[in-house]
Amino acid sequence: MSTDVDASWDWAIFPNLGAVQTAAPKFDRAHKAARNITLKWFAEDNSASVQATMYKMSEDILKAVPEVNKVYYSLPNNHYFELNLSWHKGIKNTGKDAEVYVPQSNPNGLIKVEVARDGPSSKL
Repeated sequence: MSTDVDASWDWAIFPNLGAVQTAAPKFDRAHKAARNITLKWFAEDNSASVQATMYKMSEDILKAVPEVNKVYYSLPNNHYFELNLSWHKGIKNTGKDAEVYVPQSNPNGLIKVEVARDGPSSKL
């Protein structure tokens, strides 16, 4: 599987600038948690689908960062095809011998998810 991960999230509503300044140290921790959760699920999940994995990642971010109300993921499909190199000195690079792949430039699909907490958006 190959993709470019675009992840973002909505924070709970801050009542004023002072609340934002107080919460500022949590922003980096939230980013680190989201990154680690994303990497862990991609590396370890024997997933039925990309959508299922995205949902699990979103749920874990909501659990790890109580101040987050909604998580968004966008994952475009990136495809690579083997390159037939037989024209060059008979190099085998197809089927089980494939080692060199070429990225497909055409659009291949975009998978998105939004996962939110139950109920109205929380406030800090």
